[in-house]
Amino acid sequence: MSTVQQGSQQRQAPREIPHGETQFRPKPANPWLAASLEQFRHADDGRKWKVVCRQKRAVVRAYALLGMASTAREISKYQGICVSRVDEINHILKDQEFMTNGKRTYRREPDGRRDFRSERQPRILHLLNLAYYS
Repeated sequence: MSTVQQGSQQRQAPREIPHGETQFRPKPANPWLAASLEQFRHADDGRKWKVVCRQKRAVVRAYALLGMASTAREISKYQGICVSRVDEINHILKDQEFMTNGKRTYRREPDGRRDFRSERQPRILHLLNLAYYS
């Protein structure tokens, strides 16, 4: 920081801080954590878009914090949303192409007779589909 001589007093000149950033908190490294509510808006959300976007943002933030292979039960416990609503939001996120499913994992029963799907499934978030608002 540079100092400016002003009469008999010295004062520090303000630093150039980019617009929209703060000098006290670092910008989050994950863009999904820094995304605003309006960036999740989609034409299919309808009249109650704020409620849906708030829930979409909460689910995506939970995926970013807990890991991409988190289950709906873990996300519902972390965010305080019902498990069935987390499943619905996942379906909405897939339809609106914010997220795609990775490879589904299968497990065998202990007796080895049949396979069944596990709850854990890796997911891929697509950053390019976030709307950019300045």
